[in-house]
Amino acid sequence: MINISLGDIFSDAIKYPFGDMTKFLIVGVLVLLSSLSGLLVSFGVENGAVLLLASVIGLVFTIIISGYGVDVISKGIQQSSEIPDVDFKTNFINGIKAFIIGLVYFIIPIIITFILIMITGVIGNSLNNVVAGLGVGAVIAFIIFIVFAIFETI
Repeated sequence: MINISLGDIFSDAIKYPFGDMTKFLIVGVLVLLSSLSGLLVSFGVENGAVLLLASVIGLVFTIIISGYGVDVISKGIQQSSEIPDVDFKTNFINGIKAFIIGLVYFIIPIIITFILIMITGVIGNSLNNVVAGLGVGAVIAFIIFIVFAIFETI
């Protein structure tokens, strides 16, 4: 039986991204490009066409990063300490697959949330019912979504 301490796990997790600085920098640039529209807004760009184009570019890079995350998890499952290469085509396809799986996976929490909204009285006559229902429903829905997000990664 292998004896691994929690400290070793955290230490390895912190060292892992810096194992290959070239790949680390490539992923860093991809993350920066995925938030391109937000960056442009923060620099004062107000042109709608430019922001729309930046949003589409950001979405593409967000999908690529998501696919890269799938590759990282896959390498972890294989117990490999190797950092995966950035392959735009493969990462894009894996990112789309991850997005579709996420949508399918979160259908159940969405249905449960809508049922909670009905049960807790959000759709009622008085404002007190609506506020109380939203509060209770939001807390329970938040917990359900967190649990499903943890299991989605697994």
